[in-house]
Amino acid sequence: MKIENEEIEIVGDDLWINGELITNYGAEEWFVFLDNNIQKEFETLEEAVKCCLEESHD
Repeated sequence: MKIENEEIEIVGDDLWINGELITNYGAEEWFVFLDNNIQKEFETLEEAVKCCLEESHD
């Protein structure tokens, strides 16, 4: 996956990609909160980041 023109910000333990939040709340699962009020759960940070990057190009 090619990453270009993505807005990435790290605030504490949270990762923001194009306005979408990735966090783990101290748990083993990673949670993604998308712009359209949808929450998704992933086992790895890599899966969560991939979801945000794919959603931003849809």
